[in-house]
Amino acid sequence: MIVILSPSKTMDMTGSVELPHNNFSEKTMFLLEKLKTFSPEDLSKTMKVKGKTLESVVDIYANFHTSGYKKAIEAYTGAVFKGMKVKEYSQEERTFLDEHFIVLSALYGVLPADSLVREYRLDMTVKVLEEETLYAYWKEEVNNTLTELMKAKGENLLINLASTEFSKLIDRKTFPYEIIDIDFKEERDGKFKAVSTYAKKARGVMGRYIVKNKISQGKDLKEFKEEGYSFNQELSTDKKYIFTR
Repeated sequence: MIVILSPSKTMDMTGSVELPHNNFSEKTMFLLEKLKTFSPEDLSKTMKVKGKTLESVVDIYANFHTSGYKKAIEAYTGAVFKGMKVKEYSQEERTFLDEHFIVLSALYGVLPADSLVREYRLDMTVKVLEEETLYAYWKEEVNNTLTELMKAKGENLLINLASTEFSKLIDRKTFPYEIIDIDFKEERDGKFKAVSTYAKKARGVMGRYIVKNKISQGKDLKEFKEEGYSFNQELSTDKKYIFTR
């Protein structure tokens, strides 16, 4: 079983290390070269940022090639990753995490949990290239890489804990392995609704649950009962597990 996560906009590179060279793919390097040509005004417009956030983005790309590296799963600091609480894992749990978790990135493509990354900020919706979207740019490589990775590991199930923005990278028409989507909803006025803030944290808590229990089969996820959530049989299907509270 392989689990995919979305990255977060926020990163903490405290404790990052310097290395003499990088192992980034040609596609990543190509995007970086494009981003280096963007003026602060371009970055503000395309990324919809301003003020201190814009200053941070400008600094990130101006100094990208001299910045330090950190493992992906430790670098991201958004709600999903706070919910996972990676720093609390034992070495055995950390090994399980590294073997089974993938982060999908608009800059790096497929990132196994222990991949080394430099700080960046880039969403899938940002217009970096004139001729195509980042979805079109990455889709074939992401699907091929995931397929090869799962084949090499002998895995046949992909658990989608990523947001729609990033899980759209998966070509469901051609992807050769089973996919189970996970969603979380809140009861409001007798109806169940998705609330992004809560769902992000819940995806992280689910990720932690998978690691702590070394889950390898999709059906075992139905036993998840954290943060008040439980599996909703009526709303769920074989391909989509919905947890409600």
